[in-house]
Formats: sequence, C-alpha cells, structure tokens
Amino acid sequence: MNIEQIVKLMGLAPVVVAGIESIHGEADSATKQQLAQDSLLLATGVAQAVDPADAAVITPVAQGVSALIDSVVGIFNATGFFKHKPKPAPAPVHTIAPIGPVVATPDPQQAAPVSASASAAC
Repeated sequence: MNIEQIVKLMGLAPVVVAGIESIHGEADSATKQQLAQDSLLLATGVAQAVDPADAAVITPVAQGVSALIDSVVGIFNATGFFKHKPKPAPAPVHTIAPIGPVVATPDPQQAAPVSASASAAC
C-alpha cells in the first residue's frame, strides 16, 4: 500500500458518513456514527483478507480513518450539514356528508321514444 492509496482511503470518510446519513437519516447521530465505524471495520476485515501482505498497514490506516469519521461527523453536526427539514403536517381528512338515494328524474330535453304504432299513424 502506498501513500496515494492511503490518501484515497482517507477521502472515503466523508462519503461513508454521507452514505450512512442517506440510508439511516432518521436514526440519532450516535447510531449513525457507530454504523459508519462498523462499515469501516467490515471494509478493514475484507481488505486484510484480500491482501494479507498489507495487513500491517491496513490496521493503522483504519484507525486513522476511524478518527477521521469521528471528526467528519462532528463537523457535519456542528455545521448542520444534515439538518432534517420538519415533516409537513398530515393533510386534513375531509368527510363528505352522506347523500340520500339518487332518484332518476326524466330529462325534459329528451324526447319520449316514439313507438312503431305511433309513427305509423302519422
């Protein structure tokens, strides 16, 4: 692992924090911070399994990223970066008064049907 790879890993801390925020936005800050740390722990384990030769470097880098995650969370909380907008009030429920039975009334503009016998009389 070289310095360029370490810097790239450090750059992931804000991305991880933002990802946890987008997935678990309604959770409290401590829970989201712990989820970010758990994600880092999982990634560290995978990295050590994939490349055991770098295990000696991965652990201190993970500790640095862990401290960076704590710092990023603190900065985001202090600046209100992830302030949630208040939820809008639920729409009022309108009730409609029941209506009585519908009675069909003849339409005065419609002509009455003419029977065959009446038309023959014409």
